[in-house]
Amino acid sequence: MLKALLKNDRLIILISPLILLAGVVGKLVSGLEPLHADSIFYLAFIQSWPTWLNYILGAVFALIAGFIANQTIQNLGVLGRISNLPNLLVVLLFFILPDRGNFFYLWVIFFLQLAVLRWVEQIPDEQKKIQLFVFNASLVIGIMLLLQSWSVLYFVLVFQSLAAVGMVTLRRLIIGVLGLVLPFYFYASFQYITSGLLKVPSFDIMLTGLLFPFDWQSLLALVFVAFLLLMALSSLFATSGSSTLRVRRRWMIVVSYLFITAFIALNSGFIDMAIFMILPSAIVFSRVLMTMKNQLLGNLYLIIFFIILFLYNT
Repeated sequence: MLKALLKNDRLIILISPLILLAGVVGKLVSGLEPLHADSIFYLAFIQSWPTWLNYILGAVFALIAGFIANQTIQNLGVLGRISNLPNLLVVLLFFILPDRGNFFYLWVIFFLQLAVLRWVEQIPDEQKKIQLFVFNASLVIGIMLLLQSWSVLYFVLVFQSLAAVGMVTLRRLIIGVLGLVLPFYFYASFQYITSGLLKVPSFDIMLTGLLFPFDWQSLLALVFVAFLLLMALSSLFATSGSSTLRVRRRWMIVVSYLFITAFIALNSGFIDMAIFMILPSAIVFSRVLMTMKNQLLGNLYLIIFFIILFLYNT
């Protein structure tokens, strides 16, 4: 199965929309759960929208996100070679988003994550524009901070990318912090001027947010996250002696990216934070499948992935 998938890599661009279409039709026929108003991302206008329209718009954004992410990841050289697997996996991972929290406008988080990865991965290769790249990455992280407080942890990636090539300086860190706080400064100023209130991001540790209230989907989400983290660690060890320094450096950033995102999802609840997992999961799973020398183990990974996906939607 894995061999056939990798051999027909070029067909993925054609297959992905068909898989998405079939999956969306299947979900609409079987029925969708209503969007829950308790979500931190719930906006009042969505209440007047039919659930199916929100779901279809989400699928359209997933398809667009798959194409854009695929091109960006190829340009960054994160996978070591060109492949369309990220496109397919973004489409498949759309179906792991819980119906109750699958708001179509949350795909803006995916594109912000992609922007962070793009800037961070290019920092070690830059000489003249390194401060601009640090500022841009930090600025996007600052915007994400307004949506989810724990997104501030992504700033670790900026430090990691600088440290990987010995370019950490106080000036660059100050520039990074400036980019990080700038969106919050303008947002807080606007909020204070218009309402007289000042809202400060809260950083609560609630690692039980995923498991309680305990249900079947929560258990599957935990298994899925653990499965990806184990694959990421195994791929990190496998990459350490078989790739160029540049590829190893970029891959370490991706693995760190996944671990930070997993913490956000586990701490804040998978229903709201599942969208955060799509991009790093697609990259990690793509690389593991592409570099897997043991075809039997690669097929097992694929089977486990499809079983989790199937159970999550039944």
